[in-house]
Amino acid sequence: MLGMPCQFRPDQHEIIHPPLEDFVMRAVSEQKLRDSLFIYRHRLWRTFVIALWVGPSEFVDVMNLGMSLGNFTRQRAKRLGQALNQSTSGKQFAKSLRQHQRDGLSQLQNESDEDADRFAYRNSTKESVSFARV
Repeated sequence: MLGMPCQFRPDQHEIIHPPLEDFVMRAVSEQKLRDSLFIYRHRLWRTFVIALWVGPSEFVDVMNLGMSLGNFTRQRAKRLGQALNQSTSGKQFAKSLRQHQRDGLSQLQNESDEDADRFAYRNSTKESVSFARV
């Protein structure tokens, strides 16, 4: 899904290196961002997608080319270059996605800690005494 972080799954995503890849890389001016780009074929939908790594095994779809690499026209190349080279996208886009990933992991850790606390409380050997009058 465009703009949303996705977990890389070899059973669904096949990284490919078509000649188009060199052209895509030249459209991006920033070296670090260029190194994060890749092209994959979605095995289920049979579509080709230009994507950007945002974590060790997470990526974001940048441009869906549909069922043919031939859909990457000069106009699409220009749009891709503008989107990734503009000052507010590129590096900041990747940074915000990594922050989103960290926030999600932090939330999972908090939930896990709360579950552990509840489990420890329920399995506590201390007896509780109520001073409430009946």
